[in-house]
Amino acid sequence: MAVNITQRNKAYEHIISQINAMIENAPDHMPATYLGPGYVAAYRGALRELRSYIQQEMQPPAPMKGGSNDHTSTTANR
Repeated sequence: MAVNITQRNKAYEHIISQINAMIENAPDHMPATYLGPGYVAAYRGALRELRSYIQQEMQPPAPMKGGSNDHTSTTANR
């Protein structure tokens, strides 16, 4: 079954918004035994990594971005 890209992205955006809420309220999502600053920072870091991965998955494939003809850095710009 093919998934509509717009529907997929809406689902991803919903997940990202949930992750953002969890990052903001990290201590509320953790057991009291893990509320030390190092644990909270690690938890937030893991959530940021997950969010980044999902955002990368939302990006169009390379040919749709401009492919090999998309040169943002040329010798003339250096």
